Amino acid sequence: MPQSPGARSEDWGIDEPSATHRLRESSAGSGAWPGTPKASIQVTNVAIQDCVASRVEGCTVSGPVIPGPGSQLLHAALDPPEIHSAPSTVSQRTAMSRQIKRPFDELIEALRDPNPLLQADAARLLGDLADPRAVDPLVEYVTHSRYNTKTAGIEALRRIGEPRATAAIRPLVDAPNVQDDWYWYARRSVRAAAALLLLHWNDRTGLPFLESLADSGNLVFHTWYAPSVLRLPDQPPSAVQLKSRLTPATLLGEEGPAASPTDPAQVVMVAEALEVLGDAESCVRLIKLLEHRSRYVRGRSATALLAVAPVEDHIDRVTRCFKTDPTDFARVKAALALARTGHSEGARFLADAGGSLADSFDRAVAIEALGELGRPEHADVARSGLTHADSYVRLVSLEALARMDAREAGNTAVRMLEDPSPRVRLQAAAQLASQSGINGS
Repeated sequence: MPQSPGARSEDWGIDEPSATHRLRESSAGSGAWPGTPKASIQVTNVAIQDCVASRVEGCTVSGPVIPGPGSQLLHAALDPPEIHSAPSTVSQRTAMSRQIKRPFDELIEALRDPNPLLQADAARLLGDLADPRAVDPLVEYVTHSRYNTKTAGIEALRRIGEPRATAAIRPLVDAPNVQDDWYWYARRSVRAAAALLLLHWNDRTGLPFLESLADSGNLVFHTWYAPSVLRLPDQPPSAVQLKSRLTPATLLGEEGPAASPTDPAQVVMVAEALEVLGDAESCVRLIKLLEHRSRYVRGRSATALLAVAPVEDHIDRVTRCFKTDPTDFARVKAALALARTGHSEGARFLADAGGSLADSFDRAVAIEALGELGRPEHADVARSGLTHADSYVRLVSLEALARMDAREAGNTAVRMLEDPSPRVRLQAAAQLASQSGINGS
């Protein structure tokens, strides 16, 4: 069982972004929201927006994907016990099975779930499927929802790639229809997501708003949505000009109007943006961030550094993080970065960690990393996570198994449609919907 040398628990004031933020890990990037699958910032309704919005280490339109410590608070918000108690008898489970709809329809219906976080999860999964039939329901969702979690729907529309939604998105730039504007982030996040989606579709409606954020040094532009801005296509020319506002120096507040980011959640997004930039100056900053006080920043910087330039010096630095970091999270991310370069010890560590780490969140991150590697020899680790008491471990185990053994994962997804967690059930429905012949038919 892997042990972190001197493992310790870091308190909210030291390693977390603040008492109002709940960091949450994101998995493999789709080049979107930030990548796609998992992300989150704040534990309140307004807070978890990015948490469910897209789960991955990158973002294009929807906003930041941010790693996080444990999963208890997040699960309490996403899976309240009263809405997912396990069926107590076989007859109850059978009755539940009869109510299961076609997988694709399950996801569409979840866009109207009373829980805004489950709505966002459904939107994120529909974006993964990239099925054009989801465009109209997603447009309805982003238009009528009053929660900033609907940035997940905006990101899903980008991933589906249907510019016919342009007219419906334009009004959100000025009137985002968001009620949960805690800490100023909510309304501006929806406005920025809409503006970036339009610019991605060569529509300049939201450009003045984005330029005003850039000119004022606003963190929505310079931190949270920096990876999304940098992933814009190189047309129209105004998109190129907007991207040029973000450099390694401006991202870290060394130059330009933005202050230097101090919150670990913000610095995680800066590390992702540095990876997108991918130049020598970005590597210099990422090396420095390997020494940051936050384990989430150290872990994200390790994966970013080797993604940009897996040269000997960088491998040595990430290996040092892998061997000496006092936290399991950072070691798991460093191990993933090394395994991607062919480092066998990193892959072995992940396999061990995925089956043995005591902290459920760290264990889920390790299983998720194995899923990114996609090696069939690690399928046993994913299988073991399917019965874990923590719903997030079950969710990432199901997703990881699909990348290791698609046929088995399909059969497993059928069983997981009866999981007590609504998030796991949605993941199972999405995996079934992605299979030929099941997708909505």
